[in-house]
Amino acid sequence: GGRQFVQTIEAMIEEEEIEVLGGRAYSSYELNRDVIAIPIVGGVLNLVVAEIEPQGQWAKFSFDGNGHGTHIAGIIGANGLLEGIAPEVELIVIKALDSNGESDVPTIMEGIKRAAASGANIVNLSLGYQLDPQDTVSDALTSLIEGLSEEYNLTFVVAAGNDGPGLDSIATPGSAQGAITVGAYISPEMWKREFGLELSDYVLWPYSSVGPSGFWGLKPELVAPGVTWSTFPLWAGEGYYFDEGTSMAAPQVTGLLALIIEAFTRKGESYSPYELKQALIAGASPIKQLSILEQGYGKVDGMATWQALTKEEAPVAFQGGFYLGEGLVGYLNLREFSPGILDLYLTNLNEGEQLIKLNPKADWISPELRQVRIPAKSTRRVPIYYSLTTEPGVRADLLTLILDTGQEIDLVNSSITPISMELDRIVKEGVLGAGELERYYISVAPDTQELNISLRIKQTTGGSPLGRARVQLFDPNGRLWGMTPTTGADNMLAKNSLTSSIRVFEPEAGVWEVVVSSSSWLSQYNLIRTEYILNMLADNNEPKAAPETASDHGWIVGIMPKEIAQEAYGQMGLLWIYNNEQSLYNGLVLVNNVIYQVTDGRLLIHKEQLEKSTVTLVLLAH
Repeated sequence: GGRQFVQTIEAMIEEEEIEVLGGRAYSSYELNRDVIAIPIVGGVLNLVVAEIEPQGQWAKFSFDGNGHGTHIAGIIGANGLLEGIAPEVELIVIKALDSNGESDVPTIMEGIKRAAASGANIVNLSLGYQLDPQDTVSDALTSLIEGLSEEYNLTFVVAAGNDGPGLDSIATPGSAQGAITVGAYISPEMWKREFGLELSDYVLWPYSSVGPSGFWGLKPELVAPGVTWSTFPLWAGEGYYFDEGTSMAAPQVTGLLALIIEAFTRKGESYSPYELKQALIAGASPIKQLSILEQGYGKVDGMATWQALTKEEAPVAFQGGFYLGEGLVGYLNLREFSPGILDLYLTNLNEGEQLIKLNPKADWISPELRQVRIPAKSTRRVPIYYSLTTEPGVRADLLTLILDTGQEIDLVNSSITPISMELDRIVKEGVLGAGELERYYISVAPDTQELNISLRIKQTTGGSPLGRARVQLFDPNGRLWGMTPTTGADNMLAKNSLTSSIRVFEPEAGVWEVVVSSSSWLSQYNLIRTEYILNMLADNNEPKAAPETASDHGWIVGIMPKEIAQEAYGQMGLLWIYNNEQSLYNGLVLVNNVIYQVTDGRLLIHKEQLEKSTVTLVLLAH
């Protein structure tokens, strides 16, 4: 039984077959958290008591066979040669992953439940995976986080994931609305200290996952340092190790929150997870060259977070909801088409009336109303007008709702304008500093036989490479399809490689993302920037004509000459025919690849769309 095993361990200690660090026996473990250390080849295997059966029938001893958990714990609260953010923090360590760093959703959920039941104030989750849209179990994980946060007043800090830098790459459970999701950045100071290399400015850590995510809020909310030294199991060596990733960024925020919670606990005060999150957001410092999809509100700032919490008026959570359009989720993240006019629905779940002001942070977003009163338990519709653009790239900005309490709620609006590959070949040139990246979006037509992306580093007149870079290619679902080797200056090769490429046979139709990343190690080659030429080629076939079929469904479309207040818009009327019966259409339509909301058969449309010789309508939702 468990008592016999403990006696055996203690006997081994007495005979010096193993030793307890500090010379104290297991019986004192409950008071001083001693660790049993067993010498092994190349190091020491540390065992801790994981669990004791209440009747003493058995005991479980555990160790970290991977090292990741020990590294994360050290960033939060190490108290030795290196100190963590909160050296005196009490850690509740729950092993939910195996020695390969793998697990399953039910096991992770059980670990989270145990943390909540054990009285944790903060749960750090430096783990994640890409969600399968059909995976309802993973959805249950994000729902569990939401529920436990409210039930136990529990704050969740989650790593954004290391699947970037492609858009929409936030890992589950970082997509949970109530969680604080943390990406990773690199600063010139840390790059100089760790590697002796030069960076001209803050940059995104190369693989940090990027938003938007599956709801109206901004993900990640914050970025934190993504490279650091921390503790590591003694079986692996000296007990300290250098690592990088969003897993290392999240515990820095966790440690900060631990200090803040302790300070307020001593004052007899407390704050909810929502209030802590809002304070972190208010205190964040934006990195000027990164977009909101890459960094959220910016890099974490401990002092500014503290100051935000010590203001007289703390934020109060809004009891309500938001959703956009008929058939769209509660945020604007358009990859395949551009926004035209869409309806925003605001729901007030409070007992009293709520006044909401709508403040767009960009001039391409224009609400029809700048303020709206919503009666208790009611919903109001507010049309949002989006200006058209032909400029390729991604647009991402916030529409801020300002409540009569002064609280602000940000709704993410993002859309991509791709480069059409109908021309078969697109050539782009660029210049990037160390660690910087450039994004390109290309629209690949159906029946395309081959897509070829090639990168060439420019040379000096003497033939020396002007930089070092690579290409990452993300498919229309936002998943990494492939990556080239790093190309350009290379001290390890007798001859520098100047070109690299990716080929995709029969690529999926849709918008692909091409990311060119300049190496953060340029100063090692006495370089400060990368100059490149990007070639994107598509081998297109003539699209196959769809067979004509008889149908009792269809449209009746008519131009409505009635004058309207929005001078830049015209008006159309739409009747929907279904089973030979006519009705006013309600839902979404695509007009020349721009999405519009139709309400009671009334479609407002940009006049420039009506002036085109051909107007193509596509039904999206009804």
